[in-house]
Amino acid sequence: MRRLVFAAILAALAPSGAFGKTLLVYDAVAKPFSMVDEVEPVAILLSRYDAEPLRRSAGELDSGDVAASERVVVVGVGGMPVFKNGVLSEILKKPLLAVGAAAPLAEGKAAGVKSRPVTDGKLRFRGREWPVRVDPFYPVEAHGGTVLAEVADSGGAEPLAWGNGTRFGFAALPGTGRLAHVFSDLLVDFFGQTERPARVFYLIEDFNPGSGTASVRRLADYLAHCKAPFTVSVQLREIPAGVEPVPRGEFMDALRHIQARGGVVLLRGKDSAADIEKLRSEGIEAAGFENAAGQAGLPLQIGRVFYKPTPDSEPEPFAASTALKLPGGGTLFPENVRGGVDGQALEIVAYHVRDIGLLRGGIAGVVIPAWMPFQSMRDIVDAARSAGVPAGDTQTFFKP
Repeated sequence: MRRLVFAAILAALAPSGAFGKTLLVYDAVAKPFSMVDEVEPVAILLSRYDAEPLRRSAGELDSGDVAASERVVVVGVGGMPVFKNGVLSEILKKPLLAVGAAAPLAEGKAAGVKSRPVTDGKLRFRGREWPVRVDPFYPVEAHGGTVLAEVADSGGAEPLAWGNGTRFGFAALPGTGRLAHVFSDLLVDFFGQTERPARVFYLIEDFNPGSGTASVRRLADYLAHCKAPFTVSVQLREIPAGVEPVPRGEFMDALRHIQARGGVVLLRGKDSAADIEKLRSEGIEAAGFENAAGQAGLPLQIGRVFYKPTPDSEPEPFAASTALKLPGGGTLFPENVRGGVDGQALEIVAYHVRDIGLLRGGIAGVVIPAWMPFQSMRDIVDAARSAGVPAGDTQTFFKP
């Protein structure tokens, strides 16, 4: 039930099966007496490397599905999945990531373990520690290998995420938030990848003829001075009521100024594809889309994935911390840190960027509304920079 709020197809990129087909197996989508979808967050996180895993319930899975897959992710939502005769032995021959109630499979054990709630615990990951509530938590004794993260409470510390050879375990359901961040980092090892360090970029959002140009021009100068990758989302059609637009020539000149400073221009809005030639005639090359689901033809997209936690709920944003592959091809760069306008909110900006900075291949997309005065915009940039996460190479940041 996912939908993309920012979408364009990147035909030049490698197809989503570039890492081999992933098999996603589960006992149930939701826990007993619950309607919350626990499998969709796993599928979204897997789209870091495989946008279209083959999904099967344990009861319908057969040996042919396993044989056709490069790797297997088994999720236990309500309990340890039960397989047809002979299927589990085939699964254990493949690279395996065992999640939730299925976590004992990472140690070759088909018997489930009794879960327990961790209501006042600590999540320990890469030298940092956060308060955490994990319910259910499946205590599994990991033998050998490497423990990536652990959960600690009054009963001691136990592995949350670990790997040993081609088997990996995650002793909870990742859902969203920090558990999802750790799960995403574990996928680097599961898929056998080497990722660059975490990076940050800036999105000046919704620049339009009613925004005024002076502040955005100054911010483009400042970001260029900081050697920080940045994008500007532009829409030419919707101007707030009662706002006097700047002259067309002044607005287009501001966009040319942004490009000259290394900024990447995105088109925003459902009808934005029609504006590509308008901008091109002014010497402005739009490189991608924001807020334009389903539009194709440009090599960049930035935004969020939305999903429905329950069948009857409204779609909610999923806070990805890395780039994600899209069904049919293409990559989505995440918009995941929204700029604030006061001291407390600015501290939160730095806090979120610092968290993402712990992840291999993490990407912090910092959103700055274009209507802000320059100093407020700069304060957001400075708050993000204070986290110490590098901006990355401005020439190659958005390259696949």
